[in-house]
Amino acid sequence: MSGPAANPLVLIEHERSVLSGWVKRLMSSARLVQRAPIVLAYIQAMNQKISLPDQVLDLLAAIAAHLGDVGQPLAIQARHARVLNYSPTYIDLNIPERCDSGSWPDGPLDIKPLVTDRQGEPVGEVLLWVSSGRITLLEQAWFTDDPPTAWPSMENVRIS
Repeated sequence: MSGPAANPLVLIEHERSVLSGWVKRLMSSARLVQRAPIVLAYIQAMNQKISLPDQVLDLLAAIAAHLGDVGQPLAIQARHARVLNYSPTYIDLNIPERCDSGSWPDGPLDIKPLVTDRQGEPVGEVLLWVSSGRITLLEQAWFTDDPPTAWPSMENVRIS
């Protein structure tokens, strides 16, 4: 395949709603009826859950375990989280309403897992941002000149 690499399209709820309305109008057009199944398949694919990578799920599970009972909602939210935007330094999340809210105050969660290099030296930390008892953003801050290029694996994380 030639050309630029395809990036996944991430839409917010309003954009999905507008696009869905357009698709419904297109489907009513006689000349586009043949293309409707393709458009519907595309919309269904966009609405599929885009889950967190395994190393981030492992990190959140470790944080939840470290927090004890207070971390139980975090463990559940992590398993059901939908990724809205993803980069090596932040992940925007949408937590479904069906998940219990945590009792955490708004802002960064009061735990900052330390990210280390291969020699065990601190190179950054992970911040978990909360709004209304739900994790909304994971942020990977760095202490070095170069930003991270990936989320850390658990062998490079210390939680205390």
